[in-house]
Order: sequence, then C-alpha cells, then structure tokens
Amino acid sequence: MNAQPKSILVADDDPVVIRTIFQCFKQMNGKYDLLNASNGQAAYEITLSEKPNLLLLDWDMPLMNGLEVVRHLKQVPSTQNIPVIMITGKFTSERALKEAFDIGVTDYLRKPFNQVELLARTESTLRFYELHKREKQALQQIIDGKNRELSSMVTQIIQRNQLLEGIQQKIDPLTAQHQTLVQVSKTIHQALEIDNHWERFKLLFEEVHPLFFKHLQRLSADLTPHELKLCAYIKMQLGNKEIAQVLNISIRGLETARYRLRKKLKLTNKQNLNTFILQI
Repeated sequence: MNAQPKSILVADDDPVVIRTIFQCFKQMNGKYDLLNASNGQAAYEITLSEKPNLLLLDWDMPLMNGLEVVRHLKQVPSTQNIPVIMITGKFTSERALKEAFDIGVTDYLRKPFNQVELLARTESTLRFYELHKREKQALQQIIDGKNRELSSMVTQIIQRNQLLEGIQQKIDPLTAQHQTLVQVSKTIHQALEIDNHWERFKLLFEEVHPLFFKHLQRLSADLTPHELKLCAYIKMQLGNKEIAQVLNISIRGLETARYRLRKKLKLTNKQNLNTFILQI
C-alpha cells in the first residue's frame, strides 16, 4: 500500500523560485502534494485551512514576512507544531537565524539551493517531525493511562470512606450498651484517618506531574501533607464535594483548608486558587 502523499506549502513572492521548487519535487513520483502562496498573508491563511505537513517559507515576502507567518501560526494550537523550513538570502546574519530558531523555525535553506539539498532537508525534517509526533502520542497514551488509574484510586477512596462512615453511623447509637461495638467504632474511625492509599497515589501522581510537589514546596516550605493532598486533588480537577469526601472532611472544613492554603501560597484576592494550582 502506497503511503499518503505529504502536503507541502511553498510560499515565495518570486514565481521563478516557486516553479523551481515545484520542478524539484516533480521527480518524487507523487510523494508530495504541493501548495503555493505568493505572499505571507496567503501562506498564513492557506496553512490555517489546509494544515500542510511542512512549510517552505521565503524570509522576505509582501504583506507578512516569513517570521511573522511563523509567529502567528505558533499561536494557533492546530498549526503550532507544523515544521517550517525558512528560505533565506545568501547574506542572512547568524543573529537573524537565531531569532528564527527561537520563534520555532525548524531548519533553513540559503538561496541559491540545489535539488539534492532541498529534498534532503525536506526528508529529514518530515522524518524528525513524524518521529516526534509518534513519541508524543505514545507519551500521551501513558499519561492518559496513569490519569485513569489516579481517578480509579480516588473513586475507591471515596467509596471506602462512604462505606466506613455508613457503618459507623449505624454503630454509634449502640456503643453505649455494647463495649465491643465501642472498639469496633474506634477501629473504623482509625481506618478513616489512616490513608494507606496516599503513598501509592503520590508515586503515580508524580509520574504524571514530576515536579508538582517540589514546585509547591519552593513556593511555601511549610505546606502540610494534608495541604499537599489538597493541591494534588485540585490539580486533578476534582470538585469540592469529591475532595471533601477523599480527605474525609466537611465542605466547611474544606473551605477553611483552602483559605489556609491561599494564605501560605500568598495569593491575592484576585487570584483564583484552582487556576493557580492548574498552572503549576
């Protein structure tokens, strides 16, 4: 089965350059589908609509130069990862090239270039991008799996706490008459206090968010284990009711805990705690 052709947008205000590049790729037997644009604005709009696999952009173009096109595309989630080879003049400075790489250009070609160099740069850029995309997808699958496991652990903790609390509520009225039930009630209370799941949860959480707790402790060295747990559950975007159930506290108790956490993190009245935690 033949691989689907890769699409390449060639943007240059010189029609001779575009014809030359098209002629170079013509010998690749349908391996590439070529698009063209004669100015930066057109290149930007075509990229937004067509999502090509690679951009070959001239540095100097009317309406919007190559660097401006890249800057705008990097701000759009659907185009920010498209690789770009910048076509430059012979005398483009090293400083200008550094600026191009800093904003996200993948590679560059100096005019005049030959067919071998053009095709080699194109092939290597597309291979690198494809490898990077696959690695990113594989990593995301691992992270998604660990997030599902974290969510499952939270659900198990909530269900366990609800079960033990239900049993304790039934036992409490009888404890005055039965000493054995007093001991059972104490055991249940201790079980609710001891969080055997936390260490396992923390290890798994740190695999998904490796520097989260270290960053928090740099912000405030005196955060308690209870407050670190609260931050982790906020990071997972659990609701207040779920967090209260996991921590085995009331909603009022959770509000107090959030207030103390805000104080330790030195948040202003305008800063939202959840938003702040999610950005860490």
